Amino acid sequence: SRYAFVTSWAGASSNPFVDNPGCVYRIDLNSGAVGQHPIEVGWQPEGIAGDGNGFVWVANSGGIHATTSGVYDDRLMVINGDNCNIEQTITVAPNLKDVFYDYANNLIWVTSFGDFASVHSGVYPVSPSQYQPIARSEALKAVRYSCASCPGDGFLYVIGTEDEWNWFGEKEYKLYKIAANGDVVVTPFNGTDAQRITTPYGIAVNPANGDLYITDAGDYVNPGKLYCFDKNLSVNWMVGTGVCPAHMALYAVEWN
Repeated sequence: SRYAFVTSWAGASSNPFVDNPGCVYRIDLNSGAVGQHPIEVGWQPEGIAGDGNGFVWVANSGGIHATTSGVYDDRLMVINGDNCNIEQTITVAPNLKDVFYDYANNLIWVTSFGDFASVHSGVYPVSPSQYQPIARSEALKAVRYSCASCPGDGFLYVIGTEDEWNWFGEKEYKLYKIAANGDVVVTPFNGTDAQRITTPYGIAVNPANGDLYITDAGDYVNPGKLYCFDKNLSVNWMVGTGVCPAHMALYAVEWN
């Protein structure tokens, strides 16, 4: 059978459920049936990715748990897709968010929001064979994370700002194009059409032509926007969206 795996906070939206572990549910794509027993993982699991080798990687955040305990989750868990057992638990960084499998380089990327006080946000490479984080280059350590995309072209694309702890002033965002060896190409938004974005909230990259789709959440209250930029961050088009646009799926159709 083929399966889809879905993360859930599992009722951890308010006390007294804040200490409950999150879960991963396995769904049979042939029948639509949900596995009888959810897989317990860490606090408030967020990102999830399959590695093409039968394993599912889950990033735990602990975002709600930290509101009462002050402790974020920092664990990346590896689930065996066949028997639903947790095979490995890897300590990475506090408040994990996204996890991607880079097929081109056989590499796991995981992102962290940090703890908003002493640990900055960041990006961490993990070996899928050694089940441990890979030493980061100095350039990679300097990357800050707001949103990310791994389109399959051998690179990880990240938007972030060094001003992430500037809670009340304007922030200067940058686009980071990260290679598997830790090399980073940095493109500041300032001086490009992307400078008009107030709050980058999601990014997707078209590997065929390099176009970047970036959402702008604005003030998080009013409807946001979706921009399409070329690889030089010149705007191709823009459309309005609903509030806090974040996630995208690129769908290509070939016409005969």
